[in-house]
Amino acid sequence: RRNYHRHYRRRNCACNTCRSDRGAGCDSPYKCHEEAVKILDCIDEKWDPRIAVNLPNPELTKEEVQLNAQALIDKDSVIFDPSITLQNLSDGFRIFS
Repeated sequence: RRNYHRHYRRRNCACNTCRSDRGAGCDSPYKCHEEAVKILDCIDEKWDPRIAVNLPNPELTKEEVQLNAQALIDKDSVIFDPSITLQNLSDGFRIFS
């Protein structure tokens, strides 16, 4: 909102974002926005949804994959594979069953 040229710091601002917020039931979009920013400013960077995080896509080395294969045969602990993908959320809970 700060960079939007038609946005004004008042209750009846006519910018598209404020009109949309009022349409969704907010009586004072600018005040709500400022309060939200204050709350978000208190959040540690690690959890702040405004900060884009580009994490590397780590993969197991070939040696770690081989160690995991042997560990499965031996019913031993495996190294967590961070590149694992799930078809649905419930597949992620298999670890506990």
